[in-house]
Amino acid sequence: MVVYGGGSCVAAFVVYCLVSTMMQPYAVVATALLPVLSLACLWASFRLVPRETPRTKEVSYPVPWKIVAIMGIAGVLSGLTGVVLGEAANLGAVHRIWATACAGALMLYMALWRPSMFDMRMMTQVCLAVTVVALIFVPGVAMGFGQVVSFLMKLAYVWFTVFVIAVLANLAYRFDLPSLRLFAIARACSESGIFVGVMLREAIGRSDIVLDAPTLAGASLVGFALVGICVLIWRSEKAVNADWGAAGISLESGVHVESPRERLISSCNRIAAEFGLTERETEMLMLIGQGKTRSQIEQELFLSQNTVKTHIRHLYAKLGVHSKEEACALIGVE
Repeated sequence: MVVYGGGSCVAAFVVYCLVSTMMQPYAVVATALLPVLSLACLWASFRLVPRETPRTKEVSYPVPWKIVAIMGIAGVLSGLTGVVLGEAANLGAVHRIWATACAGALMLYMALWRPSMFDMRMMTQVCLAVTVVALIFVPGVAMGFGQVVSFLMKLAYVWFTVFVIAVLANLAYRFDLPSLRLFAIARACSESGIFVGVMLREAIGRSDIVLDAPTLAGASLVGFALVGICVLIWRSEKAVNADWGAAGISLESGVHVESPRERLISSCNRIAAEFGLTERETEMLMLIGQGKTRSQIEQELFLSQNTVKTHIRHLYAKLGVHSKEEACALIGVE
């Protein structure tokens, strides 16, 4: 997910660079074709990707509203920061494109060349640090730091958006949730937040508010207050609901319904602890338990044929099994 997500960010930036250097009417035509290309990708994904498990009527899938709320607040801050650019407010969109490219390139680098150092939780720390720095620079807008504030806020927003997508993808994978519903709600709230921020920016632009030092200092304090609210929401997540409320809940019993994939993950983790498996070997065991072939494992993990064979050979030796069937029997998968 990280590789595809980062690659998409970089690809989007390349398309932006190509279109922005075109002369009219070619740039207009190219821009008009982008939605058509998006629909074609959507059509292809429905043909290539396996269909989701149908939603069970007897099970409720609560929406992880807390993480969605933080996305909405981040969207408001991202859309509102264009006010510091004055008449060049449209530059905020350009800053968002550049921030997306930077985030995508860094994700690709970490995932492909520094996988042992890569941690998705690092993204939240980056978001918080970047946002704090941007808010510190807000009082300095009058001295020419407006573009710095705009870019940093867009960068924090993009980082957090990618993190949320990763969290939702993991929830959908682990609990067999209907992911389209989760992503649609999350993106709608995120983009609505940006829309609200832009509307506030336009309202401020039409008002008599002067962005002098006291006003900017007050805006910075309001920004810190919103960040503090996000931190409180985030910290409350572990104590209230460790899975963001996205696990399936039985309407009859009111308790969590363990999905087949969740049972598989629990079984593999238990076996990994019992037999001393490495993280990669545990990952291989889970994929084998899902019925994946070696070629599918190679594609999914971006590993060579020989590397996969070596990992599976070591895995079988530790487990004392000699075939895929014996490994599945040990996991408890038929």
